[in-house]
Amino acid sequence: MSFLALIIGAIIDIIFIVLKTSKVEIIPRSSPSYKTNWKLIDVIRVIILFVFISYVISIGYAFFKKAFGLGEFDTVSKMVTGMTLSYVIIMGLLIYFITYKHRNKFKILGLHFKKFFRNIFLGIVSYIAIIPILALVVFIVMAISSYLKYTPEPQPLLDALFIKKNPLLFFYLILIICFIGPLIEELFFRGFVYRALKERIGKTAAVITSAVFFAWLHMTLIGFFPILVLGILLAYLYEKNGTLIPSITVHMIHNSVIVIFFYSLKGLIS
Repeated sequence: MSFLALIIGAIIDIIFIVLKTSKVEIIPRSSPSYKTNWKLIDVIRVIILFVFISYVISIGYAFFKKAFGLGEFDTVSKMVTGMTLSYVIIMGLLIYFITYKHRNKFKILGLHFKKFFRNIFLGIVSYIAIIPILALVVFIVMAISSYLKYTPEPQPLLDALFIKKNPLLFFYLILIICFIGPLIEELFFRGFVYRALKERIGKTAAVITSAVFFAWLHMTLIGFFPILVLGILLAYLYEKNGTLIPSITVHMIHNSVIVIFFYSLKGLIS
């Protein structure tokens, strides 16, 4: 199945290159361009407020834990709680800056449902197309790491996937990783950050810069370059299509594939 995906992806890439060389646009636009009236400074404000609110919550929890003798969260509970709070804070800040401060409708970020299924299909095809490139980048990174005798640090999030003491909590973790996370991250990185960057530094630089920022925040030394490639695709799709649906689709598929891959790998090792 993996080999078939590589072959199909390579064929799609060749077709895309041929059509682009012929100046044929194959990514349909589903939404008109809206004027972005928030600035790069707003992105910086959101990041600062996010860090500040996160620290306030952490300090508040530490205080209440000491004052009222609250127990420690286990690893998975702590991770799920942290991720949930992070996404709630981000969504709250986006809603405030987009709808209240700048008086826009939230759909300006690109969450449009016109031609919904066609855009989902575009996302699926785009992900298949990026598979050979991702595979090549991963191979190169792993080869360099092996040559340098670098051992990747263990990832708590991936380790948490194999702790099944609480089925409901485990299901919610999967829901966050595969669906909730990709949705909110696309609203933030592509809908909010990319558009502010584009107004300031232009399309090409904004695609690369937003992808670097996206990869850096997800950073592991091994994963940086594959995530960078993915981030470039996500921003490119958003720029060309005008909606977040293809990018969200790609992001959800990618995260789901990663989860399935690690479960398969765990099964083989076990």
